[in-house]
Amino acid sequence: MLLLVDIGNTYTKIKLENDSRIFHIETSKIVDLFSLDELFPKDLVFDKACISCVSTKKDLIFKEYFDKRNIYSLIINKDFNFRIKYPIKNELGPDLIALMEGCAISDSSFIAISLGTASVFLHVKNRVFNGCAIAPGLLSSLDGLINTASMIKDTNLDKEYELLGFDTDSSVRDGILMGHTFLIDGYIDAILKTDESIKNVYMMGGFSEVLTKKLRNKVCIDQDLIFKGMLEIYRMNEGK
Repeated sequence: MLLLVDIGNTYTKIKLENDSRIFHIETSKIVDLFSLDELFPKDLVFDKACISCVSTKKDLIFKEYFDKRNIYSLIINKDFNFRIKYPIKNELGPDLIALMEGCAISDSSFIAISLGTASVFLHVKNRVFNGCAIAPGLLSSLDGLINTASMIKDTNLDKEYELLGFDTDSSVRDGILMGHTFLIDGYIDAILKTDESIKNVYMMGGFSEVLTKKLRNKVCIDQDLIFKGMLEIYRMNEGK
């Protein structure tokens, strides 16, 4: 059984290939083998693993953890075989590559949007990576506002939102969420003008379900896209 490990800036997500469950670990708490042993889900049975990581230090901790248990593990890197051609592989994180590879299972031209610490917009045309844009994520935007504006307090973004609010709490929520809605629709519109072959826009990450209610453009939400891409990458590169 293959274990998929996606090590992000904020959370590390762990999933067995044929299991719907996704386990979350705060990435900052993974500092060594001892901490990983304490945090790692105990009921998972697997004999091989695939690792995607934005930090080279954290993936090595997982690699050593698996090696000590005689579990074969593969860390995704730029020298692997992929479905998509990436002219600038050195500039792309393995999580973004895995996301695009997951989309490429069914599409050759598409827009992929990842909502996390950063909001990332990716364009692939005829299985060639055509560029991306990176903006502050929803929570990053909110944290920046709270840390620089003394009268702004934390607000719950996981709520319905409108164009304008009537108090500080709703106004901040509306500004963050509606502003991101305009950002997403704007990028989709602009990219579609350059590539008429695009049939689907894929989106994943926190608040996708909240934002899609207000988007003008149709998007396909799939929170497993990175895992699907990791599985494909593993199958294409096992043994490397």
